[in-house]
Amino acid sequence: MSGHINSLHYNGRATAVAQSSALSRAMVNSAGSSRGPRWKAVPQPPFVPKGLSVRAQCPRIAFNFISSQIPGVRLAELAARSSHGLDQMIAGGAERIFGTTPKQLCFNVMWPGYAHIQTWAFTIDTVSCRGPITRSELGMALSQQFSRFIEFMKSQHCTNPEWMIGATGITFDRLVLLAVINTCEDFWQAEVAYMC
Repeated sequence: MSGHINSLHYNGRATAVAQSSALSRAMVNSAGSSRGPRWKAVPQPPFVPKGLSVRAQCPRIAFNFISSQIPGVRLAELAARSSHGLDQMIAGGAERIFGTTPKQLCFNVMWPGYAHIQTWAFTIDTVSCRGPITRSELGMALSQQFSRFIEFMKSQHCTNPEWMIGATGITFDRLVLLAVINTCEDFWQAEVAYMC
């Protein structure tokens, strides 16, 4: 089926439309093509608890398909597949990225237009019953948390229509996980974009 497009995994080229965001560097379309999905970065200031300063201790952890030049993996793809399947599809998917020391990573989502929520916080353990988590398992855990976040935010008031979450706005199936970044100590944020 040469005309079939898999709605979960697009192999075309992305057109970057991100502006003034930490994600801008990840959204560059080297070919300058206007074909394919248009992505827009979700602008989030780095989350740092009071009393601490922005000081990343770990490198950025990217999420990319092995066979694609487009940065990122759709959250719907991470939710729909097994970790073994994702290991075969994601660059470094089977890599154990946090070592063997058990930790809880604190993630925070600060979505534009929902300042009254302030931050959506959750934790992810770096070691599971199978040992240290892999990049694929981290992506799956983030997908689950973002699904919960989107479901909750659908019923919340949004002050910025461009970033409204819900049936007439941004939905889970349009979100793309580009990377996770360490903002300080054990605090992390997911770099996400949405397909517009």
